[in-house]
Amino acid sequence: FKYKCSHGGHLDKSRWFRARGGINKDSYLEKYSPHYYLHKEAADSAINATEDFIGDTANGLLSLLGHNHFLEVFNLRTKSHAWKTSLTFAIDVSGSMGSVIKTVIDVTVQAVSARINSQNEPAEYVLSTFNDPENLTTGYSTTNGYSMVQQLQSLKANGGGDCPEFTISGLLKAVEISQPNSRVYLFTDASAKDANRVSELIKKARDKNIAIYVLLWGSCGGRRHNRNSRFDYKVLKYTAGLMGINHSVLIFFLKYIFNFIN
Repeated sequence: FKYKCSHGGHLDKSRWFRARGGINKDSYLEKYSPHYYLHKEAADSAINATEDFIGDTANGLLSLLGHNHFLEVFNLRTKSHAWKTSLTFAIDVSGSMGSVIKTVIDVTVQAVSARINSQNEPAEYVLSTFNDPENLTTGYSTTNGYSMVQQLQSLKANGGGDCPEFTISGLLKAVEISQPNSRVYLFTDASAKDANRVSELIKKARDKNIAIYVLLWGSCGGRRHNRNSRFDYKVLKYTAGLMGINHSVLIFFLKYIFNFIN
């Protein structure tokens, strides 16, 4: 970008071009960050500028857009809005999830626990589990966060004889028993055996304005999914969700997402 402030420091090749004088913030060592002593001042200045940009009573973004439009732009939810939605999990409990089911339980329990009796506590907590065969799909909802924690902690991974699972069945159940405007978090390591129902899922999710977050562990059994046939890309496209790619990336996403919604 022309005239963008350079990164700063003696390793920065752009430091001689306009605009010069960037504040390198890579370290507290003068050798690498000549302006290290300005770090806190720069951070404080950035915080103040952000507060002015958003909250200034005359020219701030909140004032210019108005309260409701501001919430829409940043996809924020008020306390009253949170009361009307569900916090929903759709979890694959087939045998291939055995190595990661504890992680799923730990993170979802943490997310629920952080919301109990908080300003962001939802109207209800929803859990859908799915396995193979399809008739093992279950749905559970409660307004009691402690009951949901117990339900999550009781989950075990077993059964299922092949890699694809009845993922769409689990998601349909989750969407069915969730409040409108909710978010559904899907945890699975498998593609969908019932991918032929993806259009049905997308329609029902969009009718209720529900976003589905596909949190996917690699591929069960060590086999790669066919990117062109995988249902999750279609779901993401039409419901505004996102996807984790492997275990380490997924853990990062989970922590970020649940810290954000809390």
